[in-house]
Order: sequence, then C-alpha cells, then structure tokens
Amino acid sequence: YYSYQETKAIEKDDQNIYVATDNAVFAYNEYSKETDIFNTINGLKIDGITTLGYAKDYKKLIVGSSNGKVAIIDLAADKIYHLNDIFSKTSIPDNQKKINKIIIHAGYAYLATGYGITALRLNDNHFGDTYYVAVGGEMTNIKSVAFFNNQMFAAVENEGIKKASINSNLIDYNNWNVIDFGDWIELTTFANKLIGVKSD
Repeated sequence: YYSYQETKAIEKDDQNIYVATDNAVFAYNEYSKETDIFNTINGLKIDGITTLGYAKDYKKLIVGSSNGKVAIIDLAADKIYHLNDIFSKTSIPDNQKKINKIIIHAGYAYLATGYGITALRLNDNHFGDTYYVAVGGEMTNIKSVAFFNNQMFAAVENEGIKKASINSNLIDYNNWNVIDFGDWIELTTFANKLIGVKSD
C-alpha cells in the first residue's frame, strides 16, 4: 500500500507535473489528465525519497533519497536505473548520505548531500567529481545548490552561502568563498534572480 499524500518534491516539463512522495513518483499530464505512477511494482526500488530533479534535454527524472540511493527514470527509453554508489560508500557516514537537492546544469545532475556536492553525468548515468566545499575540505551538509551568472552557489551548514566560479577547479575548497554567513536552507533561480531562503 502506497501513500501519495505527502509531497516531497515537484518538477515539471511541457506536459507533465512530476511529484515525488516517500516511496514513489507520479506524473500528472496537464492535458490528458492521465497519471503515470512509478513505484516498486513497476521497477522504482527506492524509498525515503527526499528530492527530485528533471533533466529536460535528456528526458530523465533523477530521484534522491535519505540513505544516498539514487534512481534515474529514463522517460524516453522507458527504463529505470538504480545507482547505489553513495549508499554503499563506507567512507561516508550513514547519517551524511542524504540527498538534499538535485540541480540540473550543463549535462550534469548536481546532488547537494549531507557530505558535499556530487556530480552525476546525464549522458551515461555515471558519477563524476565530488566537491567538499567546507573549510579544510571536510565533509559537511550541503542543503542546496544553484547556478547563477557562471557561478555555483551552495548553502553550507554552519558556514552560510559559498560560491565558486564554474571555470575554476571546484574540487579545491580554497576556490569556494563565503558571501553570507546566515543560516540558509534553500537556493533557487527564478526570473533571472538568485533567490535564497533562510531558516527564519
């Protein structure tokens, strides 16, 4: 029995609204009024869903969970891929594997996680680099990420908003600079503006 009451995340394309719940994703077509459901019955084996990202150019939904598991729903190929790299990584404490936010940019899905930022290549569904942006390159909770004016921004727990040029070496934590020390919990872009939400 599945509950579709509690919404965890929403994404949209030209026709569909994609909604993530705790253990499923459904697509509501605004024109036909039809609903498609992705759950364990038809191959989506992920629970504790926390966030959703939609890659329009690739027609892929990227699903993140509280334990680090990632699923890619390839809508064009009608396939579901499960990536357990983060979930299985013993060097990351279990309580830091949560996927907080997924942002799509320039062929990658960027995962803001409990330990840092990990890039996922959308053309072949493989993980790329991981950025540890905290002071000293330590693991820390990244609550959200956003891209704006050729820069990457991150809401970093206990450090505020940090930014780095996308043309710099993002792996080097020295290239990430604090622009505000507030307790930021969410970042997004809208109407050519960078928008942040603080805990208050």
